[in-house]
Amino acid sequence: MGFGEEKSGGRTKPAILADCMEAVIGAYYEDSGYKAAEKYVLSFIVPEIEKVLENGMKDFKTKLQEMYQKSEKKCPVYELVSKSGPDHNQVFNVRVHLGNKIFGPCSGKTKKEAEQAAAKLALDEYFYSK
Repeated sequence: MGFGEEKSGGRTKPAILADCMEAVIGAYYEDSGYKAAEKYVLSFIVPEIEKVLENGMKDFKTKLQEMYQKSEKKCPVYELVSKSGPDHNQVFNVRVHLGNKIFGPCSGKTKKEAEQAAAKLALDEYFYSK
């Protein structure tokens, strides 16, 4: 890893970690074959799937859209309030509008992450607190 990438937190960036994981799986496949690689991949994917099934859905935007459309026949509207920081370490602030009610702003390292946080907040306050 280069000095600049190391300095900017490259060891924890999801894209870099995904590339590394892909390389490990590919090497395992090349060395031990399909069945061994499949068993390896399933050893960490299956527990994650089970966690989601036990703890409920983590895609709050989808859940919010489904629930809001069902109750109000409208879609949530996401608004990017601000974006700050250098290109390699930005922070996004997003709020979500449900009619005339506004939830947020919520922040995240990506716009999608901030939208998910805003959707979770809206779900908690608009639907689950009733």
